[in-house]
Parts: sequence; C-alpha cells; structure tokens
Amino acid sequence: MIMSIHEQTMLFLSTVAAGMGMAFIYDIFRIFRKLVKHTAFFVYLEDVIYWIIVSFAMFYFMLSQNYGEIRIFTIIGAAIGAVLYLAILSPTVMKVSIIVIDFLIHVITAAIGIILAPIKLSIKIISIPLKIIVKLLKKPAKICKNLLQKSVTCVKMKSRKVFYTWNKKGQKKKEAN
Repeated sequence: MIMSIHEQTMLFLSTVAAGMGMAFIYDIFRIFRKLVKHTAFFVYLEDVIYWIIVSFAMFYFMLSQNYGEIRIFTIIGAAIGAVLYLAILSPTVMKVSIIVIDFLIHVITAAIGIILAPIKLSIKIISIPLKIIVKLLKKPAKICKNLLQKSVTCVKMKSRKVFYTWNKKGQKKKEAN
C-alpha cells in the first residue's frame, strides 16, 4: 500500500513512541528487580516474558497502524524511541519510582504499626496477670505432678500384686481339677 509522506512521518513518530513504550515496560521490570532480589534464572525468565510481551505489542501495533507491513524506517523508529527513552527519561523514571515506592513502603509499614499497636498493648496488659498466675501455680502444679507420679507408681505396684494373686488362684483351681 502506498503511503503519503505525511502518513509515513506519522507512522515513524508513532513507532518512536512505541519504542519509548517498550523501554518503559523494561524499566518496570528493572524496578521490580531492584525491589526484589533475583537469581540469574529469574532474570532470564523475566527477559523472556518481556520479549514475548513486546513482540505481541509491536505485532499488534504494526497490524493496526501499518496493515501488518514491516518497513525499515518503522524498525529504526522503534529503536530510536527506545534509545531516546533509555538515555533521557529512564534515569529520572527509575529514581522517582524508587523514591515513591520506598515512601509507600514506609507509609504502609507505619500504618500497620499503628493498627497493630493496640493489639500489642492488649497482649502486654493481659500477659502481666498471666505471668503472676503462672508463678503462683508453679508450686501447686509441681506438687500435683509428684503426687500423680507417686499414684501411678502405686497403681502399677498394686495391679502387679492383684495380677500375681489372681494368677496364683487360677493355678490352684487348675491343680484341683
């Protein structure tokens, strides 16, 4: 399809903007990498995901803007847009986004601390009487434990005696028969 110079210029500028968009998407991945430490495998996996997303986005863009025709100036325009974004805007975007995300993390952490403060205070208030009760019940609990152990030992001895007596009576009856 034959395009006028005006249409080609608009297409070129659109591909420059698309290239900037591709670089911005990559910055999103870079910001995520700075926030969450990654192993080499996950960096590789993210790069594959990035290229899949960008490939489909550029395919859709070329299909909608240029009827699926790939022209060399569109590829150059996308590359120029990406280079311009990475050289001019990316450092600022990275710094600002890291500052904003750090601020949000501090705000959320402070909010969680404020929300949990009454719960922590309640636990401290409840724990003081519980500690006193536990201290008061230590001696009686120890005495009960000792008594229980002695009674278990006594029951074992008496059960042996009963079993022994029961067996003796059973043997006497058998001998009588």
